[in-house]
Amino acid sequence: MNNEKKQKGRVRRFFEQILGWSCLFLGIIGLFLPFLQGVVLILMGVLFLSASYPSLKIWIEKEFKKGETRHPRVRDFLKGVEKVYLKLVSVFEIR
Repeated sequence: MNNEKKQKGRVRRFFEQILGWSCLFLGIIGLFLPFLQGVVLILMGVLFLSASYPSLKIWIEKEFKKGETRHPRVRDFLKGVEKVYLKLVSVFEIR
């Protein structure tokens, strides 16, 4: 049973990385194409990759904390991004 959990974890991590890198790649392309939402796809890609890379997750959390001291518009934007981030984490059960 323990081996089965490890196998599921590996498969899940593999799909998270594929999804993360795909979103990141499409997001970069989307910055130049008007019909793709580049910034949204980049944020989603970073979110999925943060599940596999702990240092990326730490960086994201630091940026959310830094947002408290920035310009009011930037702070509001980061609060919105944080809400989306938390919803995606709860939907996809990213830890």
